[in-house]
Amino acid sequence: MADDFAPSALDNDDDAYTVRPYTVTGGRVAGQADGLALEALVTTRTEGKPQKGLTPEKKKILQLAAEDFMSVAELSAHCKLPLGVVRVLVTDLSDNEYLTIHATAPVSLAVEDRSGITRSLLESVLDGIAAL
Repeated sequence: MADDFAPSALDNDDDAYTVRPYTVTGGRVAGQADGLALEALVTTRTEGKPQKGLTPEKKKILQLAAEDFMSVAELSAHCKLPLGVVRVLVTDLSDNEYLTIHATAPVSLAVEDRSGITRSLLESVLDGIAAL
């Protein structure tokens, strides 16, 4: 019975986010960030610009993207921030030349392209996954 009142892991999480998302983005929720795909990969630029004046959230994104390619969705999870907020921050960092965004090209499903990917191939893969 005493276990029912044990503090959860969330209660002890020192990294819990306490600032409102609209404060982090300066109230911005739309703009260029709307077109940023959640699977787009991000890396820091190599010239090592000074990070003075950047918010802790932006510094965290730069730190994570310096280690390896990171998708916008992964950055959102690691920073414990909503996806929309991370999109705005990543767009800001890219505009200020701190980050490089490696956008993914959409797969053409109408006809077979050079890679041999067709709609029927993708449907077969999905059918195989569903059969598992």
